[in-house]
Amino acid sequence: MSLTLEVNGLSYGQWTDIKVNRSLDNFPAQFSFTAAFNIAENKSFPIKEGDKCTVFADGKQIINGFVEVIEGEYSMGSHSINIRGRSRTCDLVDSTVAADINITMPASLKSVINQILQKSGFTDIAVNIISEVQPKDFTTADKVVASVGDSVISVIDKYCRKRQLYITDDFNGDLVLFSGSTGKFKAQLQTAGNDLDNIKSARVRRDSSKRFNKYTVHSQQNLTTVDPFSDVSPNDTVGGLDSSAMDIDVRAQRRLNIIAESPSNSDECKQRANWQANINRARAFSYSATVEGHETGYGETYDTNYLVGVLDIVHDVRTDLLINSIDYSFDLQNGSVTDIGMVPRDAYTSEPSQPADQKSEVFTL
Repeated sequence: MSLTLEVNGLSYGQWTDIKVNRSLDNFPAQFSFTAAFNIAENKSFPIKEGDKCTVFADGKQIINGFVEVIEGEYSMGSHSINIRGRSRTCDLVDSTVAADINITMPASLKSVINQILQKSGFTDIAVNIISEVQPKDFTTADKVVASVGDSVISVIDKYCRKRQLYITDDFNGDLVLFSGSTGKFKAQLQTAGNDLDNIKSARVRRDSSKRFNKYTVHSQQNLTTVDPFSDVSPNDTVGGLDSSAMDIDVRAQRRLNIIAESPSNSDECKQRANWQANINRARAFSYSATVEGHETGYGETYDTNYLVGVLDIVHDVRTDLLINSIDYSFDLQNGSVTDIGMVPRDAYTSEPSQPADQKSEVFTL
């Protein structure tokens, strides 16, 4: 049970520790490792900025990216070098658009994103959509205006927000647009005082500071629909609408008002309000566990956006949780371990999947 590394397609083993981080809240995935470089045996360090780097966990690829930062330190004839990089989707974050992107409408979400990628010069990044409900097609009225200097990923994100979808990347460095989980692991994480326990350590957090009783989403003004000579209030025109969602377990005076990312109708404002209310409610609880190795007992590589059963009698957590962050690591002191961050199963959906869970022990603050 170990991590291995390839640089430019060739195996590289001269490292002392390595770490890969994947998170649904921190796009794109990242990696780092420390190389032990012997100056007497080698005149120059073989890894350069921009080199392709792939990390494997027990032979299964977990990140495909590029070296971006190299930092070195000399010490008594040896040279310790730290290398950091990100998934190949990093270029979507860093690259910007030169002008508004002309999207052919009507089009499906996948078609819209592919058009943005192709017009921005990204022809080798695939798009995968994970959603229990087929995202509604876009029309001309849904068009997002992209300004010069906007990052490519920000333009993609604006369209995804219109359909309440999140963005992450997969093990190959392709885009994943999702709402809801990818699947569920057969294995369970547990600390129950028996031979099946596999959790080395665990942490739990219950925090209601980001929850509100009422979430109101206000549409941006659609100026093309406003008559400047009319006595009608802009709020009575298309684009001046708002809708709300409630979290009844929170004090009534706690309210959050949000401006929609683009002009929206009443239904879209309602969906956006429900989405935000559910995010904040679900993320009021988090749980993390450290386990040995990088696979479950069924040979499943731990990954984000998967459900996993948790039985922790110490923290009174007995439910299915969604993995939203993963840290795979190996060093000489601790060997191979995986830190798994988890949140309620519906933290990345537009509606609670199990409303009764709001009353369960796991949500008790």
